[in-house]
Amino acid sequence: MSKRFLGVTLILLVGLAGCKTLTSRYYFDKGNQLFKDNKYEKAIAMYDRAIEADPGLTMAHFYRGSSYFTLYKPGIKDPKNDMRAEQAIVSFEKVLEIEPQNVNCLLSLADLYDKLGNEEKALVYYKKRIENNPQDPAGYYKLADFYSKHGKIDEAVKSYEQRIVLNPQDPEGYLYLANFYGSLPIPQFDKSIEQHLKRADLLKSDPAKLKEAYYSIAVVAWSKSYRTPDLTPQDRINALKIGYDAVDKAIAIDSEYPEPVIYKGLLLREEAKIQTNDAKKKEFIAQADQCRDKYQALKKKQKEAAAAAATSEE
Repeated sequence: MSKRFLGVTLILLVGLAGCKTLTSRYYFDKGNQLFKDNKYEKAIAMYDRAIEADPGLTMAHFYRGSSYFTLYKPGIKDPKNDMRAEQAIVSFEKVLEIEPQNVNCLLSLADLYDKLGNEEKALVYYKKRIENNPQDPAGYYKLADFYSKHGKIDEAVKSYEQRIVLNPQDPEGYLYLANFYGSLPIPQFDKSIEQHLKRADLLKSDPAKLKEAYYSIAVVAWSKSYRTPDLTPQDRINALKIGYDAVDKAIAIDSEYPEPVIYKGLLLREEAKIQTNDAKKKEFIAQADQCRDKYQALKKKQKEAAAAAATSEE
């Protein structure tokens, strides 16, 4: 076999491979446009042709699976709907054959199995996502959300805590756990406040976020008083003191910040409820009304400033 023949053959093979790549990309791009337009069945047809031209095009497999997943309707039992779930799994598993650590694919499989009611299989992929990407905070949040959804509170807390261990200096880890405690069917207000306080300690050099952290503490303190009618008077006073301290710190950082002002008024109204002396009760209510008026004035000022800024940009 001559060198010239070998050279021509090599050129033809390279050209054929290039042609297949161009063909695959063409159909992949067509599929993506259809996907963006929510035309998922037509998108699937394009992804199939892209995969036929280049079986190793990972993203074509992923978006094919995502299209089937989007079309799948949880809880509806019929052959066509079952097929959508099956084909989504086939596509996502094909991605993992090529890229075992693909974060988006691991999460998609976890979410899909969760919607299929297969908690055990879903958990495998949520955990695998963390194993393959241990520095990714989102993996811990997703796992915690999964546990919370299925009523596994202790496991959810451990996942949030694992996220905090990952980076103890990241204030957001404490915020997620604080919000979780506050959103439970029976909120754990004290634990929520504890996490908010830890977050605030890490935000001393960031006044914009620190004032919001103090405001969040005040909201939880008010919620504890407002939503817990059987609190002892002393426990209620202790909760309100935490709230007052937080709103005062937020206002000290930014006197134009309206939200802490209205919550100071709400805290005052809570304290008015436990007064046995009518004159004292009226005093607290009057202070709360002043906070309400100040809040309205600050909101009006903000609105006028925003309107003026919009006018100047025109």
